[in-house]
Amino acid sequence: MPGLPAAAAKEGLAPLAYMRKYGAFLIEEGSYRIHEKQLSADDLKDAAVDPTSKVITQGGAAIGLRSTAAPVPGFPRRRASWSSTRRR
Repeated sequence: MPGLPAAAAKEGLAPLAYMRKYGAFLIEEGSYRIHEKQLSADDLKDAAVDPTSKVITQGGAAIGLRSTAAPVPGFPRRRASWSSTRRR
């Protein structure tokens, strides 16, 4: 993780010891509550809203969601990976 070794070194810890002590590490500032920010007019330029799902797309990629109040950014979807070694 970028920045973890430096943050751990400031406290005289190895990166693993830092994670054991704190359990988390902030990589990116301002990454909380992104779903509460409104998309700007520039963000919505050339965007389309699916009437059923309310997903806002631009250039084929989902950029947000049309809530009851205003268009807001969505959450990135993570795809689950399948492994043959995983228990079924």
